[in-house]
Amino acid sequence: MFHHTHYLNIEAFTTALQDYITWFNTSRGHTHCEGLSPAQYRAQTLAA
Repeated sequence: MFHHTHYLNIEAFTTALQDYITWFNTSRGHTHCEGLSPAQYRAQTLAA
């Protein structure tokens, strides 16, 4: 996300960072979560 990226202002950076964190925690699969996103993994654990 940050590699070779220049933001015009702090608001643009903050928005990009929030979007990245949301994507990372809700969509991206993680190996330690058995390929699920952290949100999916927590939901699966709580449902059991």
